[in-house]
Amino acid sequence: MENILIKQSDDYDSLKILFIKNGLEVGNEPVPTDIIKCWHAKYNNEEKHLIGGATLGLRGGVYIVDGIAVEPEYRNRDIGTDMLDKLIAYAKKIGVKELWLVAIAPQFFRKYGFTTINRKSSPNIFGCFNCKKYGKECKPEVMRMYI
Repeated sequence: MENILIKQSDDYDSLKILFIKNGLEVGNEPVPTDIIKCWHAKYNNEEKHLIGGATLGLRGGVYIVDGIAVEPEYRNRDIGTDMLDKLIAYAKKIGVKELWLVAIAPQFFRKYGFTTINRKSSPNIFGCFNCKKYGKECKPEVMRMYI
């Protein structure tokens, strides 16, 4: 990837803004989330030019992809793929056996081996099901991957 740097970040607040801007539900979860590790993608390593981010979290005893997003003009450049690779590699390193998420773009995650799980069979840790857009404008899928 030319001019794009992905590295660990401690600035979850900036990532949260990026996630919300890109249509992800953040902050309405029924249980608190412990942020384990975050990554950001920046163009030319410019401090203020955040173009992507990913977060590994622990919620209700379940490891989750708490958010992953890339600004629209930078998509299809493997930035999301590279961030998810880093997240999964780190999860493996710390002994995570399964990883959960709610996907608004499930086809992206299927390439990694995530499979759709019936919402009623998933842990009750995702806030998007309480959103007024759920089932109307937004039809996310709960997904799980064994790692």
